[in-house]
Amino acid sequence: MPSMGKELCRQVTRALELPRHLRMARLESRLYIDEYSMGSNFNQILLEQAKLDYNKVQSLHQIELAELSRWWKQLGLVEKLKFGRDRPMECYFWTVGILPDLKYSQARIELAKTIAILLVIDDIFDTYGSINELLLFNDAIQKWNLDAIEQLPAYMKICYMALYNNTNEIAYSILKEQGRNVLPSLKQVVTYFSTFFSLYCHPSCFIFNSFSKDSIFYTIF
Repeated sequence: MPSMGKELCRQVTRALELPRHLRMARLESRLYIDEYSMGSNFNQILLEQAKLDYNKVQSLHQIELAELSRWWKQLGLVEKLKFGRDRPMECYFWTVGILPDLKYSQARIELAKTIAILLVIDDIFDTYGSINELLLFNDAIQKWNLDAIEQLPAYMKICYMALYNNTNEIAYSILKEQGRNVLPSLKQVVTYFSTFFSLYCHPSCFIFNSFSKDSIFYTIF
């Protein structure tokens, strides 16, 4: 690349570091704007439109993140449990990567909420819960009704209710707006994740479950 100009060399080097399809579209747009403006023959109108679009998207993301932060603070999950990961911003950032279009605003928020709760539940399975407690929790998830939580310790009841309410709220919102009942599908995903956590975080739970590890992994992903 010695024969290339400085700017072109930088672009090529960056392109070779990571394939474009593995990068986040909206983060890339900010760099593209800078690169385009450094050219010797750019269209000023096109550049201004790109900047306006970027600022519009950024404003929407700030609104979404503020809503997520308010919800997370009101939920108080980490404050009550004192051990779970407190990462709503990272969860939201992940959803921006997979749902970059403006029209998926609500989907980004709801998905980030779900991931944030699942991270705390993953911590329970990975580091905090005993084997017997995890078996009870997984059983309650599989049954998916409020009566099932009576057998759980207090900290698990909090996590269960957070996941239960969030899942049902998502299903209700979709039913109200689109007339589609997605609750059975959401319940299926949640139960798969619970089984996945129990098998991979505490392999000894495997003897109590009829699922194979590989089948759970490939069913989810």
